[in-house]
Amino acid sequence: MHVISRAAMALAPLLMAIPGVWAAPPDAQRVWVVYKDGARGAAHAALRNANAQVHYQLDELRAFAATLPAPAIAALERNPNIEYVEEDPPREPYAALPGETPPYGIGMVQATAMQSRGYTGSGVKVCVIDSGLEVHSNVPAPGSSVTYVAGNLAANVDGLGHGTHVSGT
Repeated sequence: MHVISRAAMALAPLLMAIPGVWAAPPDAQRVWVVYKDGARGAAHAALRNANAQVHYQLDELRAFAATLPAPAIAALERNPNIEYVEEDPPREPYAALPGETPPYGIGMVQATAMQSRGYTGSGVKVCVIDSGLEVHSNVPAPGSSVTYVAGNLAANVDGLGHGTHVSGT
């Protein structure tokens, strides 16, 4: 997945409430629209013609996340430039509970049991795709053992706290 700007997530409901910006029709659905190689422009034009609200354009995935009227979805599925259309269900991050020491995730992944058996995690690479990452005592600074992939956010930004919690665990 791609890291999504928390500012965009926070502003989207507000912008949709402003008259004239974009109002979802009652039968609107949020979907992923994955287009065929070389068809980004045609897919984007098809979404504009369908009166879609494009939330995100993810070129690396050849996809758009958009909300559009249900009849338009069927038309997009027949479009020769579109590979497929599928539901984009809402997802909610779960943050750490306040005051946890150590975080409950440590026990859930049986990290303590693995440490008692001599496993240190040395040499293991882990990829976390989440809400971001802020450097703190459990997460080293970029350049040491952490690599940030370019996305919508600068390194060391995690307004939700979920990515930092998961990475720390």
